[in-house]
Amino acid sequence: MDTEEPSELMKLLAHKDNVPLALNRKCDSTTPKVISYSVEVQCEVPTADKSTNYNSHKLKTSQSTQTVTFEKPSLCSATSQLGSVDSLTENNLQQHFINLICNSPKQYLGIPKQFQWVLKHICEHNRNKLSKLTLIITLYKIKQNGSLIKISDQFDIPSSEINNMFVKGIECLANFFQNLIFLPAPDQIEAQLPHKFKVRYPNVQCILHSLEIEIKTLTDPLRQAQTWSEDKYGHTLKYLIGCTPNGFVAFVSKGYGGGVSDKDILEGSNLIDILPRNTVVMAEWQKKSFVGVESHLMTKGVRLLRPNHPGINSSTQPAQEEAIKILRVHLERMTKRLRQFEMLSEVNSKHIGYMDQILIIACGLVNLQTTPQTISN
Repeated sequence: MDTEEPSELMKLLAHKDNVPLALNRKCDSTTPKVISYSVEVQCEVPTADKSTNYNSHKLKTSQSTQTVTFEKPSLCSATSQLGSVDSLTENNLQQHFINLICNSPKQYLGIPKQFQWVLKHICEHNRNKLSKLTLIITLYKIKQNGSLIKISDQFDIPSSEINNMFVKGIECLANFFQNLIFLPAPDQIEAQLPHKFKVRYPNVQCILHSLEIEIKTLTDPLRQAQTWSEDKYGHTLKYLIGCTPNGFVAFVSKGYGGGVSDKDILEGSNLIDILPRNTVVMAEWQKKSFVGVESHLMTKGVRLLRPNHPGINSSTQPAQEEAIKILRVHLERMTKRLRQFEMLSEVNSKHIGYMDQILIIACGLVNLQTTPQTISN
């Protein structure tokens, strides 16, 4: 089931200096106060370089149990079949479902098939000795966002135990995948620039994006006010994400309530600490997005390029429109990859406290999907 360890991930990790693979960092995500302006109780994940804040199953009959024959839908196929129900049968169905997931890990877990060995690697190196099943259930929940009761039925495990496995798995996976979120060296970014960026914007090393994740309305009026987003006209959590032009996620901030401005999130993050001096970053200008951030970036000589900033003259209009199109295409590709993880679509209030870690896991998986090839447009 596990494939031989390919070299892509190790090459990726080799681009970082002093990145520990030992899973010895801790994330405190148990406190319910997770959406205050300062978000001091959110999971903070410092790294060395400060980059991130199937076939139908034939049922068997056990001689030790009485056979009860009836029409029973198959858990893992679309057909119905006659069978008997006993403990052996249920175990087979559970294993069959796990095999189905592992045969299509990208579809069900978000992890490319060639990187299945990563789960085994994490199990072998985490101090809590978590099982591979725990990691599979956690990734399955993040990718599919099924209810815990449904997942309990699919894996034939009590829902209370499923919840405990999910919580433990989040911390373990976040501690690993945070190491895959970093800003590559300038020459590595330049070598993998998409063609249109290479021709028109060869100096751009990072694209800034404000990601908002919808949450279900909270009961606390103060929390409601903090999470209200005028742009989305609903309650959201907001994150600052920085990615390279080819879609590699280089930075993820802590989560803030949707009412916080992009400027405040940028100033509250450590993004400026990981950007090389005289870097060019790009962001789309619209409404209140990244308004007034130039002065903060200039403290380190970082220049902000906003192609659709108002006030452009007619002679530069066509070039600006082309720049806007390029920017939007690459942002949409990155966000589309993230939105494939259903837990980033709408968050239940009981899971808000884990969203920093969940987003880190999703971004790390996106980077695994991005690593083997670059975006050519």
